[in-house]
Amino acid sequence: MRRTAVLALVVGAVLVAGPAAGLPLVGAPPVVAGDLAFVDHDRVVHLTAYEQPLTAVGYAHGSGALVEVPLEHTGDVGAVTVTDVDPFPELLGMLEVEAVAGLPVTLEPGDRSTVRIEARFANCRYYTERAVNLFRGAEVTVAAAGGTTTFTAPYPSEVVLRSPTILGCPDRVTDRSARQRMLARDE
Repeated sequence: MRRTAVLALVVGAVLVAGPAAGLPLVGAPPVVAGDLAFVDHDRVVHLTAYEQPLTAVGYAHGSGALVEVPLEHTGDVGAVTVTDVDPFPELLGMLEVEAVAGLPVTLEPGDRSTVRIEARFANCRYYTERAVNLFRGAEVTVAAAGGTTTFTAPYPSEVVLRSPTILGCPDRVTDRSARQRMLARDE
């Protein structure tokens, strides 16, 4: 009985003090993402009538977009530092991230912060008129005493960006395969 009590105390101490002692983060990711906000972009519609809420974004070739990514620390592992956020983790998506403001940010449990992303509508050239980019979550990198981890923080509403017609994409090419997108990304 005494060994069980001592073992329970040791296990409890490791679980509570694990992150502070340099043990890796385990369990659910400590940070969640909120709905993306497209600031000063008038071609955004939030659809809530569906089982899965949806944010439809209209493509505007060459124009910029200021995107706000709300983050909240919902875990109980102590402070974490968000070091990177990629709101559009696509092979070569139709939104290119140009700058990120508000990182790194340290969040205590219950804290909230907003990361501002400057993006540009580009790369429609490799997509057909019927193609879409679907963004289900942001790729978030956090650092804590237990190490660094990268995970996908799902958005409450999926984000859909549809490729424009040929008139809306003057750079469209005839070969729009994924291979061409990979080659363009590596240029």
